[in-house]
Amino acid sequence: MIALLLLLACGSPAAPAPPPPAAPSASVQAAAADAAALGRLQIPGPGAGRRYLVRYQLSFPTALAADAAALALSSRGLATEGSPSESETWELEAREEVALDAEGLRARRAELEALALGYGGSFEGWRAEGG
Repeated sequence: MIALLLLLACGSPAAPAPPPPAAPSASVQAAAADAAALGRLQIPGPGAGRRYLVRYQLSFPTALAADAAALALSSRGLATEGSPSESETWELEAREEVALDAEGLRARRAELEALALGYGGSFEGWRAEGG
């Protein structure tokens, strides 16, 4: 009875607010950033033949992890150069000359993200020169 009186006095309970929209996943955000960068480079599409020097940035917690990752990247045909950073991590740059397209870049990003994670590091991004 008391609950009924409270319900009548206060009115019906408000419906819960809908949850906020989910933020895009990291992979969706990365794909969007890659597509935007490819657009700025005016990449016409797969098989266009224009080659770019692509520099991939990775970071690792120790010199040992960075060296191991550099060895793995070298075995995949990428040139590497590492150095300590101001934030107590080790920065590693991997380079290759390739014809860029969205699918190839997606695959390389996934490969480098997995490799970095395997050595306790992270993939920080890429940039392209030339063309």
